[in-house]
Amino acid sequence: MQLRGNFDTLTTALLANLELIMQDDMPNLSQAISLFNDVPCPGSFINHVGVTGVGRPSIRPEGTEANPVYRFPKPSTQYVPEDYSLYLQLTKELLRDIPKQVALGQSAYDVKEAHVGNKDEVLCSVLNNGFSGAYTGFDGVALFSTAHPLYGIAGTQPNRPTVGIDFSVTALQTGINSVKAMTNDQGFKKNAQAMRIVHPYQLTWIVEETIMSPDRPDTSDRSINAVNRRRMSNVELINLTDPNAWFLFPASNRQHKLFFVNKEKFNTVAEYQVLNKSTIIVTGEEFDYGFSDWYPAWGSPGSS
Repeated sequence: MQLRGNFDTLTTALLANLELIMQDDMPNLSQAISLFNDVPCPGSFINHVGVTGVGRPSIRPEGTEANPVYRFPKPSTQYVPEDYSLYLQLTKELLRDIPKQVALGQSAYDVKEAHVGNKDEVLCSVLNNGFSGAYTGFDGVALFSTAHPLYGIAGTQPNRPTVGIDFSVTALQTGINSVKAMTNDQGFKKNAQAMRIVHPYQLTWIVEETIMSPDRPDTSDRSINAVNRRRMSNVELINLTDPNAWFLFPASNRQHKLFFVNKEKFNTVAEYQVLNKSTIIVTGEEFDYGFSDWYPAWGSPGSS
């Protein structure tokens, strides 16, 4: 927290603790950040360069050389952090008529909420645009596509259904099996596991009934719910724009390639404006976000 200008003692004390209020007392309004790998950016930008996977070993007859396996670089993904800032102006009349503790405390909450809400919204845009050919990744197609090119061997691979399907027990089984069928660039299955369901708030009830009930929610014969035994979790994101779209991710962020690149953490600067006798609070943070690879994420846009 930086302070500049002429403040009275009380205002100075309150502003000095403003960043602490913003950082520690605000609830975590952003769930999207929990889905991304949070990495620092020490310079102006960072590049992520992927490499092709390794194929299966083959039998080596006695006296012969082993078959060589080569790895090749994939197209890179560049992250260039941008500054997200705003400033709040508190007039002399506001600070005079409303107790400063209330005015500054509420301002802290409102400003932090604006930043957290904006961050959640921009991170959700990765999924909101995930089926659009206007937002492509390193391989030239959308994050969720039926035709991701394989760089080690010829061919393509999907991470979405050909025709969108709405969430249901059957649809979830389809998604789980599709993730298990994914291979690396050499056609080698890595036993990927779909363990997190990411969904809009409109699907919360059906998702939680599906994964949390010990009995199958789609039948009346009290069959065992095999999905419940998988111990899947769910993440509700209020800034997903399609009420029918849903996504599958592995349990750990280290197993996928969605990134939040953080160059400058949230910070505040306060300044007194002499000409209009107001207090200015400037807040900002610098980051970029996106995906460096699609594997092993899976998504469906729903049927409508």
